[in-house]
Amino acid sequence: MIFPREFPDQSRIRVELEETLASQEFDRLRKDLPWSSYGPGPELEKLVREYVLRIWSTFVEEACELGRQRIWDLGRVKTESLEFLSQLTSKAYLEKGFDFGGRAYPGQLRRLPEMTSHGTGEILPEVMSQYQTSAEWQRYQELLLGVGEAWAAEPEQKVLAASKPTEDTQFAKPAPFAQRSWSSDVTYDPNLRAERRRAVVEPILNEKRWSRSKLAAQAGIGKNSVYEYLTGKRTLSAENRRALAEELGLKPEELPE
Repeated sequence: MIFPREFPDQSRIRVELEETLASQEFDRLRKDLPWSSYGPGPELEKLVREYVLRIWSTFVEEACELGRQRIWDLGRVKTESLEFLSQLTSKAYLEKGFDFGGRAYPGQLRRLPEMTSHGTGEILPEVMSQYQTSAEWQRYQELLLGVGEAWAAEPEQKVLAASKPTEDTQFAKPAPFAQRSWSSDVTYDPNLRAERRRAVVEPILNEKRWSRSKLAAQAGIGKNSVYEYLTGKRTLSAENRRALAEELGLKPEELPE
């Protein structure tokens, strides 16, 4: 699985451990599912969804902790959580969404119906609606509320005090975000690059209700190109910049370097 760059090692380990435990339980339960001549049925679909949501819930808990610590804002927590759910659903479908009960030959593999779109990688509406009625989704909503409350409760004075210059730095006071010059620090600091890029792109994605995967599909470029651009790891080629800007309703020069 691909984790966000800022995701702590301990959080990754926790998610990966939950994936291992969930996989073991899934394999055990799948053996007891009833056989059908029509292929894998709703019992297996339900088992795959539960497998996905169990792992995803652990990721959500870790992501919301980053939100409560004010490392990620609420929008970032939502974006990363839904991206991870899409990624995990695709992975689970490939690795778990089948049985070997076919009659054509011993061990014939029979797959579940698709769970994500081939074109965009988006979770299909009928699958998403099942996720959204789950207890795990309700817990996700509650945790998001906690993140929002944590940000709202932080006194503005503390935020301002954190950026107040000391005697040693009073002559180099940083400009406000919107007025900042990015010509030098962005070149060398991927965190600053990512911050600037997401500030432009993510509000548009939220307005369109698009994931990064859908943006990549609409622009006709690789998902990794979009993901690594927004995490500060990659510079877009001129061709990809034009394609991305067009889908976002921007001019190429309006996309941050």
